[in-house]
This record gives sequence, C-alpha cells and structure tokens, in this order.
Amino acid sequence: MGYMKENIKYNPVHGPQIRRRDCIVKNEGIPLSDPQHPALESYFPSEFRNVTLTSLKSVISEVASEKFASSVWCLSSPESGLRCHFRNLHYSHLMKEFIFVLGLKSVIYGISDIKSLQANLFLSSVLDHNAFPFRVTVLPCYMYASSYSSIVINGDSLFVARFKPDNLQHVFHDDLIPIYFTLRELCGVVDSCINTVRLVFTDENERNLYWHLYQTLSGKIALLSDLEVTDSHSWYCFESAYFGVNKLSVWYQYGYGKPQGPQIQSSFSGHLLREFTDFMKDRLSLQQPTVTVKTVVMISRKSNRKILNENELAMMIRNYFWKHTKQDYSIKVLSLEEHSISYIISELSTACLLVGVHGAALVLGVFLPPGSALVEIWPYGISPSVALVYKAMCSLRGFGVTYIPWVNEDAVNTVYHPEYPSHIGGLGHLLKSDQERMLRELYERKIETLECCDNATWLFRIYQDTTVLLSDKKKELKSVPFTAVLHTVLKVQYKPLQSNIINHNIIEQLYPSKVQDFSWHIVNDNCSKILRLQWKDPWNIEGLSCDKKEFEIIIDTHWDSDPQKYLVSIGRFEKVLKSELRVLDVWITCFCNEIEGSLFYTRLKIS
Repeated sequence: MGYMKENIKYNPVHGPQIRRRDCIVKNEGIPLSDPQHPALESYFPSEFRNVTLTSLKSVISEVASEKFASSVWCLSSPESGLRCHFRNLHYSHLMKEFIFVLGLKSVIYGISDIKSLQANLFLSSVLDHNAFPFRVTVLPCYMYASSYSSIVINGDSLFVARFKPDNLQHVFHDDLIPIYFTLRELCGVVDSCINTVRLVFTDENERNLYWHLYQTLSGKIALLSDLEVTDSHSWYCFESAYFGVNKLSVWYQYGYGKPQGPQIQSSFSGHLLREFTDFMKDRLSLQQPTVTVKTVVMISRKSNRKILNENELAMMIRNYFWKHTKQDYSIKVLSLEEHSISYIISELSTACLLVGVHGAALVLGVFLPPGSALVEIWPYGISPSVALVYKAMCSLRGFGVTYIPWVNEDAVNTVYHPEYPSHIGGLGHLLKSDQERMLRELYERKIETLECCDNATWLFRIYQDTTVLLSDKKKELKSVPFTAVLHTVLKVQYKPLQSNIINHNIIEQLYPSKVQDFSWHIVNDNCSKILRLQWKDPWNIEGLSCDKKEFEIIIDTHWDSDPQKYLVSIGRFEKVLKSELRVLDVWITCFCNEIEGSLFYTRLKIS
C-alpha cells in the first residue's frame, strides 16, 4: 500500500519528527473499496476504489516513486571536490550501505550516474586519502515498494567521517574547522545550524575524549552506528542529506603519495581561522581571563617526547624576559594529561608565547592572539622541514603569529627509546640488523621529507626526549641556544603587527574601478588625424593609497597587425591616426601599485 497518514509512527528514541513509511504490499486481494480498510478509500481517487491491488501494481509503483524515490544534486569546486545534497537517501544498518531508490521522478544532477559517486565523493577533508568513500547501491523503486520500509529522519543531516578523532591536531584541522565552514556554507551563520542540522559521523570510531568539541557544532549529533535496526527489511530514510565537506580551511596535506607539506593552493586566511576560534570560545563558554602580566604557555608531555630540563627552561624564559624587558612574565606549564582543553585554550587566548615539542597539542596555537609567537621544539635527527603543519598554520595570511623552530643538533642532549611499543617509536618489532642501521643513521643524517604512514624511522626519532640548550656557554655544542629564540620573540611587536594584519587583509582585496567621464575628439592636421582621449580617475581611487598610479591604453585600429599598448601616468593620451581610419577599439585600465583595476572599453566611429 502507498504511504498513508494512518501509518505514521513516532519513534521514542529519535523523537516526534521521525515517522515510519510503510510501503509493503501485504494482501493483494483486498479491494480498495473494502469497508474494513477505510484508509484506502481516503488515499486513492474514487475511480480506483473498485479495483483490486493486483491490477494496480503499476499505479502503486508510481505512487511509491513519488513518495520514496531518491534524488541528488551535486557540485564540484577545485578546493573542496565533489559535494552532494540528497533527498530521501536510505540507509541499511545491516548492510552498512546507503541506498539510492531510483524512481520515475528521481533527479540526478551534476554527475553522470550514481555509481560514479563511490570513486569521487569522500566523507573526510583529508587530501589525497580514499579511506572514507561514499558507499551507495541503487535500488529500483518498485523493489523498495514491495519489500522494504523505512524510518524517516526529517530535516537536514550532514554526514562526515572523522579521520583520527583521538588526535587533537587531526580533530581540529581535519574535522572541526572543515565542518564549521561547511555549516557556514549551508546556513550562512553557523549559530543557526546548531539546532537544525543533524551531524552524523560515518566512521567506526566511538565517542572519545574529544567528543565534547564536536558537540559545539551541533545540538543533534550522532554516530551512524547508533542507528540500529534488526529487521533486514527495515531501513532509515534521511529526508535531506549532505555529503562532502568544505575543504577551504585545509592548510596541510599529510603525505599520501608525496612528501607531506602545506596545501599550496589553499586560499584560507587568518581572519577566517579567527572566526572559527571565536565561535569555539563562545560555544565552550570561555571567559577572557584578566591579564595583569604577560603569559608564556609551555606544553608539557608527561609520558614521551619529554623536555628533560623543562623546569630549568621555564625559569630561564622568565629570567630572560625580566632581564630584557623589566616585566614579570607568568610561565604556565600545561599538559593535556593534567589540564582541560578549555583551560588551555583560555590561557592561550591571551598568551604572548607558546612553547612545545612537535605534537598534536600545538594545534591549540590557533587560539593565540595576533602578535604572539609559537616555538616548536624538534628532537635530534629531524629537520623542521619534514612536518610544516604548524609553520603553515602560522603562515596563513593575516593570522599574525610568528613561527620559530628550535632544533636539537646535539646527540648528547637526546634520549631515544628502542624499548617503546612500535607505534610510539620502539624498534623491538624490527630485525636486529635493521635496529642497528636505525641507530647508526640517527647520527649520520636528518630526516628531510616524510610520506605517510607508519614510518619507523620517523616514529623512532620523533619520540625521543630532549634536553634544550638554554644558553651559549657550551661552545662545543651545535644547537642554537634558546636565548636566541627568545631574542627573536621580543622583536614581535603587537600593535604594529596587528595594524599590518588589518591593512594587508584589506589592501589585498582592493582594486581600482573603471575610469570615469571618458571623452574623445579628433583634430585634423594636414593629411593626418590626431586622436585625443581624456578621462578621470576611478571613483574609488582615493581610498586605495596609490603610491604608483598608471593607465594602460590598448588601441586596435584594425589596420595594424596587432593592437597597440601604451602606458601613461595621467588621464590624457594622443595618437596620430591614418586619415582613412573609420573605426577603432579602445581599452583603458587603471593600475594602482601594480594592482590591475576594472576594464573600460569603447568603440569609436570616426566620420
């Protein structure tokens, strides 16, 4: 039978917005006018009421097509790839597949066919990684109508696969920030999405330590694995489903098939990143701490990648700043093991410096204010060029945080751990000859590039403990003393930098409009003609602070082989023309500090 109001069922788990659409043909012998089934009479037109269901299979299929058929609209962009919006997309928990119910009224827009989505639609923001493709099967609507039913989930749902939800850097870079800008795209203002868009995670990971961070993005958040139906003929139907995330914010690629490094084509900027961090601080209900002294945050690791002289380093930083600024600095040693993420974020939001060994916690540097600095400590045998994720973050246009690497160049200041488990750099799983080679190569050359994943050399070296060289008293050591790093930090001036950030962001987007009040006339001089052009500056030129203003004039007389180009600094131009010339084309463009403006064009007819 077709979808009937009498068959609406409210699910106690998912709330009153979820109803059950039952489209199973149970008794083909019941006439549609049967008084025992009054719902049939209310559903079908009067001309069908004296006909049995057996003779109306085609009608029922068509009705089912309208009620249960799926549709999809897809678009693609260079930064984000393919993204799609589905209507009536079904999901089978037992088969762990999405089902596109194909009917006569299904719409398939922007793609050649549904099967192509499996190779082109991905549920994670991670670049060049195919671990989370969109798994979908197509089912004819008449098969659905005769054999299956669905619990319908109304409203908008955004489907995302978390990449590594146990790693804070991946949580922010791969999940939280891309999801935020996807919701921003869908709703305009993310706050309006929080209680309207359901966030559904399709990966097989459980809720974990960072689940509360994901909850800032949606008041309706769930794992796809939560949707359990034991009946193989019962599915879920998502009324409005979005797949594919906005990858505008992805500033780093992790080395799948090539050395890892910054995402070169990213147009993401610092002011957009600060829009996200402001949102997060608001959703986490963080109060801006009262600042009485400048704060330095040191990220401490308690179990591995330790700074062995951490207390001495903290004291040296405080003493150095007092000696050179006569200001008292508060040095706060914080760790993910002992402090909440909210507390660390609150402290970082007013800090002037963040110091820590390369690791996931440094991603919290996104909350540093403009004019601050991030110092990343690198263990022995690793070049900072191998993993530039935090340098790339600080280098985002207009972000305003100075990145400074410190590298341990001295073997005497490192402690390696071959006894660790293999996933944190241990060597016990390797042959004895490979272990000896790894130890020998540690002293011979640095790691310069890195491809993903499970590189034993990288893990062995990055999980070393480090003693930071504090000063230059030990002349025989090669490392740059940390005092030199602090000298660079003090060069960062907050107010001028903040002003430069604002000016840079604005100026980069400005360009001259078209030239105004264009006029021309011809002066006859013996056997030739003189063309005189005149115009005024673009109307917005006064707000552009042009140190250098030029006008490019291109004239096509249709006599010369190519159009002729000229450059002048004032709004006047003359050119001698051939007497027989009747028509010419003129283009004028204003350049402000070499930034090209809008084009002015006209065709001149000479009598």
